[in-house]
Amino acid sequence: MKKDKLLVIVALPTIFVALIAGVFTANVSPYVSVTQLITQNMTQRNIQVYGQVIVDTIYFDKNTGIETFVLTDGNSTITVNYRGIVNNLSNSTEVVAIGIYDGKIIKAERVLVKCPSKYEAATTKEA
Repeated sequence: MKKDKLLVIVALPTIFVALIAGVFTANVSPYVSVTQLITQNMTQRNIQVYGQVIVDTIYFDKNTGIETFVLTDGNSTITVNYRGIVNNLSNSTEVVAIGIYDGKIIKAERVLVKCPSKYEAATTKEA
């Protein structure tokens, strides 16, 4: 009887910890550059890819409601599709596309935009 209780006391927390670890591991999304995404062929869900938008590639299709743009890290480029309109995309300094990479494009579920600071240091003119 005591062996059964000891087994239950040890086994249940172990199983609980293993399940929780599995849930967190499954939902972790790697944060990678465009080059890393392409060279490591990370075709998986919940990928986060950062880079800069090539401004003249931004296109919104009114019929499908999908905005398309190209993301670059200076070495490689990748096309991103996003359902909806991303605010301030053309003014961004960095973008993070979160979604699925199918080997050709990123189907973004979310797009995070980092915009330039509005607060610049004041410059003084010498007379």
